[in-house]
Amino acid sequence: KRYSLPNSRIMIHQPLGGAQGGQTDIDIQ
Repeated sequence: KRYSLPNSRIMIHQPLGGAQGGQTDIDIQ
């Protein structure tokens, strides 16, 4: 749900950390 937010940083990291979801969480914080 966190990586689903409309953030450009998350969208760029989605293909990289989208499967893991851990890296995306760190980017949001």
